[in-house]
Order: sequence, then structure tokens, then C-alpha cells
Amino acid sequence: MLNCKRCGQDKPLTEMVKKSAVKGGYLKLCRACRSEIRYENGEYMREIVRRHAKDANQKVPLVTENDLIELMAERQTCPYCDVKLTQANRTIDHIYPKSQKYGGKNITDNMIYCCHSCNSGKHTTNIYDFYQRSKKFTDQLWREFIQCWIGRIANRVLTESEIDFMSEQLKAESEELALAKKNEPTTT
Repeated sequence: MLNCKRCGQDKPLTEMVKKSAVKGGYLKLCRACRSEIRYENGEYMREIVRRHAKDANQKVPLVTENDLIELMAERQTCPYCDVKLTQANRTIDHIYPKSQKYGGKNITDNMIYCCHSCNSGKHTTNIYDFYQRSKKFTDQLWREFIQCWIGRIANRVLTESEIDFMSEQLKAESEELALAKKNEPTTT
């Protein structure tokens, strides 16, 4: 057991931060407190920006820490299932997946915060297909998602008819992708 210098609690070694260069091999800081410190000083945001830029082969990130902070302030709940977003369950979803199949870009207009469960469930699925197969992604959440995402791109609040139009466009895009996939030559 070691005492965390930040929270003052005695915790088992399994909950403490390992550091081989320190006498005894552990910092006097628990993992939970270290996580809070990294979040407070922006280390998490810098790491997210760095990781996404590296994955997209961007030498200079097109998304900044401030962009991510603005996205985080946009919604306090997951746009796909409406669960409350917390530091523990919040992840970034690329609306158009970054996979070669979809060619989604690592830019703010293609990103939204969602819960880890929905991000894992969506994976590299087209957004409309995910909406259709998800039991939690209701019609109301779908309309709110379009308003949030396309409204952010358009920099204004969309009308109901514009939301309907965008929904139809996303559906048509999904059908077009499915048809293209069906017509792809198979390799044996």
C-alpha cells in the first residue's frame, strides 16, 4: 500500500503509477489522480490530436486541441444513444470512417464525440447504415444528429425540410455504396 500525494488515500500498488526511475518503483500518485492531472493540463487532448494526425499521415494536424474542446462542448450526450458523455466513456467518431473504403478525413467537420460503446459498434460502418441497425439510435436522435453535424458545417440551424433532405441524401449515399459493393468483382 502507498499513499497518493494528491488524494491522500492509501491504495494498493496495482492502483499506483509505476516509474522504474523512482526509488521503490512507484510514484506517490495513483492512476486515477494521474489521469485527472493529464486531463486538466491538456495532455489527453494533445495526445488525441497527435494520434489522429499520425493515423492520417498529417505532418501538421488539421485538428487542434481547441477544435476538440469546441466539439466536446457541442453535446453532453452521445448523439447516437443519448447516454451522458463522461471523461471515461467519451471518444471521437469519424462520421465518414477513415478507412480506405470511405475515405473519411481527419477534419473537424467529419468528427463528433460519442460514447465508446457506439463508436465501437459503428466501427467502419456508414452512418446511415449504423442508424438503421442500431436499436438506440432513434429517429429523434437521427434528426438531432443531422441538425448538429450539418448545422455545424452550414454554420446555422437547419429547417425541418433541410433535415429531411439531408436524411434522404445520406440514405441514397448508403444505397449507392451498397450497390457498388455488390457489383465489385470477387477475387478467388
